[in-house]
Amino acid sequence: MHRGQQEASQALGLGRVKTFAHVVLPQAVRLALPGTNTMFVDLIKSTSLLVTISAAELMTQAQLIASETFRAGGLSGDLRDLFRDLLPVSQCLLLLERSIHAGVPLSLARRRRLTLARTILAEEVLER
Repeated sequence: MHRGQQEASQALGLGRVKTFAHVVLPQAVRLALPGTNTMFVDLIKSTSLLVTISAAELMTQAQLIASETFRAGGLSGDLRDLFRDLLPVSQCLLLLERSIHAGVPLSLARRRRLTLARTILAEEVLER
């Protein structure tokens, strides 16, 4: 955090916790999110590779379990559900990253404050 940002937060009367929550954390999230998304996608790909390598073994085990418990599709259905659910998560993280880089506020309270500020500014412009 730059010295000017620290002085500005003190001038606004923000304590250490509010300074962290409203000044430091949003900047840190903007910097850390792309790397985190990349690591998450790599994790998904690695998991996919492991499943591909051992898919035959897993399906054999699923068949054995199904023959013993008379429940067909238990493990294979779980694997299918896992990969079906991970793709939208990855896409949501990508959209979040794009939104943050576009300057969308992270918290609802900040969004409300920005909307209020825009409304007040628009009213002042119309009054002139």
